[in-house]
Amino acid sequence: MDDARGQAVAAGDSADSRWSLRSLQGRLLWSMLLVLVLALGGLGLRTAADASRRLHLEADARARAAARSVALTIENPLLTQQFDQVEEALLRLALMPGLRELRVTDGHGHLISQVLAPDAGEPQAVFGQASRPLTLPADLRPSTRLQQQPGGEAVLVAWHPVGSGSPVGWVQAVHSLEELDSLQREVVVRTGATAAAAVLLGGLALWGLLRAPLAYLRQAGRLARQLRRAD
Repeated sequence: MDDARGQAVAAGDSADSRWSLRSLQGRLLWSMLLVLVLALGGLGLRTAADASRRLHLEADARARAAARSVALTIENPLLTQQFDQVEEALLRLALMPGLRELRVTDGHGHLISQVLAPDAGEPQAVFGQASRPLTLPADLRPSTRLQQQPGGEAVLVAWHPVGSGSPVGWVQAVHSLEELDSLQREVVVRTGATAAAAVLLGGLALWGLLRAPLAYLRQAGRLARQLRRAD
């Protein structure tokens, strides 16, 4: 009867020792899983942050390149004050991906031409602009900055001077960040899925490696308990 009770207790201990923190196997498994989660979580956060920084740099470079392209295209029409050609060029260039709005001002910030590029449909020129001049960059070099729209949307605004030396005008190109946000979400989802899969596979591999050695330890523990009961 004592043997049956001992076997029942041993079976219960064996089943309980697989995942319980009271057992050596449970403590080892949960400790290693915690280490895996922390290590892969930190690596995933680092990877996502690096990818986000790289995406921001690429978006900034594209915005600068777009503003420079517009400035070079309209330089001669602006110098000769052929504003209809400036507007035609803006309507054509507003088809570039990611552009929301193009503005051209004179050297003092007074608006000359403005074109809106909706998500769906053709770009449209805006007439009857306000006479209040725009705030131009203090530096005469190309620049970009993040800006909050009245509706709450964050956009990337690129400025580029028209003409060398003292600029005769400025180009303001407003870029949408929807594609950037979508890419960032995709990076986060993929990084999280990869980390979760690595934790799962690592836990299974760890359990497989520790299964045989810990089985011998459990047998030794059962033998020790049996010897203690015999004494």
